[in-house]
Amino acid sequence: MEHRLLLIVFLLCAFLASATLSGMLIPRILSRSMRKKRFDTPDYRKMHKGYASRLGGVSFLPEALFSISLVVGFYFLTQANDFFTFNPIPWPRWLFLILAAAVIYVTGVVDDLKGLSYRVKLVTLFLAGVCVFLSGIRFNTLGGLLWLKVLPLWLDAVLTILFVIGVVVAMNLIDGIDGLASGLTSIMLIYYGYWFIAVDDYSYALAVFALLGVIVPFFFYNTYKKTTRHRIFMGDTGSMTLGLTLALCALLYHESGADAAAEVSEETTDGFVEEAVDEIASEAIEEASADEYIAEADDAAEDTSDEYFEVSEDGEADVVLSDEDSSEI
Repeated sequence: MEHRLLLIVFLLCAFLASATLSGMLIPRILSRSMRKKRFDTPDYRKMHKGYASRLGGVSFLPEALFSISLVVGFYFLTQANDFFTFNPIPWPRWLFLILAAAVIYVTGVVDDLKGLSYRVKLVTLFLAGVCVFLSGIRFNTLGGLLWLKVLPLWLDAVLTILFVIGVVVAMNLIDGIDGLASGLTSIMLIYYGYWFIAVDDYSYALAVFALLGVIVPFFFYNTYKKTTRHRIFMGDTGSMTLGLTLALCALLYHESGADAAAEVSEETTDGFVEEAVDEIASEAIEEASADEYIAEADDAAEDTSDEYFEVSEDGEADVVLSDEDSSEI
């Protein structure tokens, strides 16, 4: 119980650090983008009126990484590893995930500042999906759907890459309504954070709560228009970053669920085997006991026969009386 409370303290520190940093930087990004005229102008396709900055998502990834680094640093300084341990994630996985995030981040920033064609963005999304697959975060199995339990490597790669691209594009599309992308992402991150704590994946829980802290102040600035002179959007940088995060969380959730199902299946199988072995052993014991009882009965019958009968040499049996029986007669 104590280690869970300490873990919650560290997660809250990550959330508060991200929220504080985001609340400080968003107004500055807003004013800076207005001075540099980096805003989204209204037209017939857009519902907002007046100028709005589209660089709100530029701070998402740096703020989250800063909070994660800060909390992990305090984790080692306070020697909290005596109470709980952040799951060690293999370096290849970390490197490929950072590479995927960097590809998404750079693509979004360039698109928000200068604009990119859909072909270029599709290529970069494909590269990000490849990085995710190489990190080892993939489907691996469909749980028996379409009679596929263990996916072939090529099919696993195709499904993982398409899934990453689809989630990122979907998040980019729903960003057109104020608060929709950030609000839905916040709800899903709360659930994923709870799930990662429940399955003891504390490293992923830390990353989830750090990003959640970044989104909450942005949701305030993006939704409540009366609080600021101008509005701010997350842009492609923010929506693509959130889309990649949700895709990774969904794949990790699937991976954890598959592992849990495999453990339950293995425990159930072991239970059936143990029950079968116990049943066979009990039957063998009962059979051995029955044989022993029969053998004892046969020995008792032979002893009784030897006491009252004496078999003669020619095969005839004569009654042999004891002295007590003879006196009675």
